[in-house]
Amino acid sequence: MKKIKGPLLAATSAVMLAMAMGSSAQAIPFRDDVGDEGAQEFAQGWDGVVQIYLWNRVTGGIGFNCTGSMINARTVISAAHCFDANPEQVYADAPGSLTPIIAFGPDTFVPLFNWINTNQQFVDDLNGLTFGVDLMMHPDSEVNGVNTFPAADVAMIALANPLYTLPTYGMLFSPIPEDVFNEGVLVNQIGYGTFHPGSDNDAGSINGRRRAGENMLGLMASQSDFFQALAGENAGSPVPSDNQLLYWTDFDLPGRTGTCVRANLGATAEDSIFCDDNVPGDGVRLDGDTVILPGPSIDYFPGDALPNEAATGGGDSGGPLMAMNLFNNPLLLGVLSGGFVDGFFTPLGPELWRGELLQSAFHLPPVDQRK
Repeated sequence: MKKIKGPLLAATSAVMLAMAMGSSAQAIPFRDDVGDEGAQEFAQGWDGVVQIYLWNRVTGGIGFNCTGSMINARTVISAAHCFDANPEQVYADAPGSLTPIIAFGPDTFVPLFNWINTNQQFVDDLNGLTFGVDLMMHPDSEVNGVNTFPAADVAMIALANPLYTLPTYGMLFSPIPEDVFNEGVLVNQIGYGTFHPGSDNDAGSINGRRRAGENMLGLMASQSDFFQALAGENAGSPVPSDNQLLYWTDFDLPGRTGTCVRANLGATAEDSIFCDDNVPGDGVRLDGDTVILPGPSIDYFPGDALPNEAATGGGDSGGPLMAMNLFNNPLLLGVLSGGFVDGFFTPLGPELWRGELLQSAFHLPPVDQRK
């Protein structure tokens, strides 16, 4: 494990892991002093990040799906959980299929409604849409009919039209070295999902707008590692999907003043974490002697809020985790898999801390397993 907050380290089961995780968090929080317009402004230039809609060729309905990134002119990378409700063969650009619509631009409603009204796919070089003709989910995203989320949560979509006018992003196919990680990895997170200021949990609906923010990479560990750090070595899970390495970020409360400490809270809670700004009712028991009572000031990973601190939400799944300070160009480290639900490790009220789990690119299958 790398970089979990020292004072919170201690000496859950797979059920607890499943309870804690949601496939993408509820909404993208941004700093109140940045606001929605600021989050959209920060997303300028991320033209190779796309929004994915699903077009039901039987009913004609079009629905929101997820976010993705261009890794070459004809391929988008996203998250498997965005598509695993159906077999891969269902997704195609053909009658009777579910057709992924790959829309791009700062507001994808513009090209989407242009296509609906005129049958024209492209508005200009940086605003338009195309269709997915083939889709592949990671072969380990389902094992013996059982979904392995959040492990192997990667999908790739082949496009009908090559999008040569959009930037494409390189990927890191190995874990970040420990010395580099410890120096600090600045990341950007970009998506088209739901949104809200950090002090207000009332999420705005997906509206086609691209938003982005920044964060520091907080941890490289599995879910099982994380639970063991909180509640001891016996708190992990033997399930393989809970032991895949993931990248983690958190959303920090700017200017926090509360304190969170290891505490003996009495019988059956001798090794607990207590925040002095905890709201009664928020929290979770991890095992026989560990209870977490979080507050807005909780900080699992080192570091304070950045000027454009943000996390991710529903509709951002599959969006990129971009390293900004490893090379001269942004480098795609992974895609968004999900986050912890409110009230578990985070307050139920204002969403001023949240942990995000991001699928690492180095878990992509070997070339001979890809289409």
